[in-house]
Amino acid sequence: MQFHSCKHGNKGISRHDQMLSPMYSIFLTFYVWVTFAQENCGSTIVKQSHLETRGRPTGTLIVSNKPVTRGEEGYVVFFMIRSSSGSRLDEMSLAGGSRASLSFSVSAQTKYELLSYIRDCEGNCGSLDLPMDECRASFTLKPNQTLYVRRNPVPRRATLAARCDLVFSPQPQL
Repeated sequence: MQFHSCKHGNKGISRHDQMLSPMYSIFLTFYVWVTFAQENCGSTIVKQSHLETRGRPTGTLIVSNKPVTRGEEGYVVFFMIRSSSGSRLDEMSLAGGSRASLSFSVSAQTKYELLSYIRDCEGNCGSLDLPMDECRASFTLKPNQTLYVRRNPVPRRATLAARCDLVFSPQPQL
């Protein structure tokens, strides 16, 4: 189908462009609204994990990532819960630019380690580079306690320096 320029009013603007203009305005308005809502309502928990607790009291660790621009194809952030002996108990991931959160339900009064790292997307996020920018921290939750952790990037300094900080807080961090 071919569209011709309008003869009345907006010369040089095709009917096709005139038809798309209101749709584009609606899309742009919706996009701005969604972005504003996401930035101002806190993060949404997109995945939940319940580790084996054997009937013991539990606590909840809610993890998130401070989004940064990184590479052309994007990246994936991983969060792993390990036992005090170093055994991997559970691992979940978020798209790098996501403002969402992950929730881990773990046994209270037990020492755990949270390990986080990034894997850059290679071409697309179906193919990931090797893990990098790792950081880790130990934690223990009280019964019914909810603890929030945000992964913040650290600018590259020395070769052996951690490339992120895990910041713990009793309140959500925006």
